[in-house]
Parts: sequence; C-alpha cells; structure tokens
Amino acid sequence: MKPATVLAAFAALLVFAAAVRAQQQPDNSIELRLREALRSTTLQLRAAESERAALQVERDELARERDTLKKQNTALARQAAADRDAAAGKAADLSARLAAEEKKSAELAATLAESRESAARSADLARLKENARATLEIRVAELERIVAARETANIELFKLGSEILGRLESFGLGDAIKNREPFVGVKRVQLQNLVQDYQDKLLDQKTVSTK
Repeated sequence: MKPATVLAAFAALLVFAAAVRAQQQPDNSIELRLREALRSTTLQLRAAESERAALQVERDELARERDTLKKQNTALARQAAADRDAAAGKAADLSARLAAEEKKSAELAATLAESRESAARSADLARLKENARATLEIRVAELERIVAARETANIELFKLGSEILGRLESFGLGDAIKNREPFVGVKRVQLQNLVQDYQDKLLDQKTVSTK
C-alpha cells in the first residue's frame, strides 16, 4: 500500500474518532486537541506527499540515468567489439606483411649469397685466365727468343756453308795437289754433286727457319 493512502486512511480515522469524542464529550479542550492532531496529521501528510514526490522525481532521474548508462554501456560494448575486430584484422594484416617481408628478405639473402658465389667463381676464373695468359706470354717470349737465336745461328751457318762451298767450288786439282788436300782422290763431278747437295740442304734449312 502507498504511503499517501495510509496517511489518508489514518487522517480519516482521526477525524472519525474526533467526531465520536465530540458527540460523547463536547469539551472544548478535547476539540482543540483533535483539531491540533488533525492539523498535525495534515502537515505530516503534506510532508509525506512532498517527500514522496521528491523521491519519485529522484527515482525517475535515477531511472533515466540508469537507462542512459545502459545505452552508453551497450554503445561502449559495441565499440569495444568493433575495436577488437579492427585490432584483430590489423594484427592479421601485419602478420601477413611481416611474413611476406621475411620471405622477401630470405629470397634477397639467397640471391646475394648466390651472387657472391658467382662473383667469387668469376674472380677465380679471371685469375686463372690471367695466369694462363701471363704463362703463355712468357712461353711465347721464350719461343721468340729461341727462334731468333736459331735464325741468327742458321744465317751464320748458311754464310759459313756458302763460304766453304764457294771455296770448294773454286778449289782446283792443282790446288789440291799443291796444298796436299785429301780431296785429290775424288773426281771433280762427284765433288760438284756433293757441293750442290750441301748447298740445297742449306737453302732448305734457311727457308724453314724463316717461316
């Protein structure tokens, strides 16, 4: 039962009791006390009504605040869920990007290592080629010196042979007897044939050396 209803019933009871007492004892003092009690009860009733109204206002305000807080809580929960989903999406995206970067870095590292190995092999090959070229140059220089020396020797030998052949060709029988040469037993035709063969061999040797 509401407080206003209780107070109204209590006030009606007091009025009824005062009326009964007034009929039984028409005393002024009793009537005054009843009036005072009625006035006091009325004041208390008004105060209770005012307090009830204030409490109702406060309750309504609290209800509105509660509803507002519920709405805010619901909105915050939705926002938190959205933020959580967004953070999860960003984390997944960052993880994927990180994995891609790690894969790319590994591929670049492998390519760099392969390039270094290729560069090292190229450097070794270039060094071998340079060593072979230097060795070949040394060998060519040695062969050129040998060829030059042999050409010089062949030229000198050809000159000497030609000189000997010239002397033998102009060497007569009388000169052989006079100088007591061992060629006196050799016929002149045989001597000329020997001179011609030796001269041909010298010419062949000179031709080979100059090629």
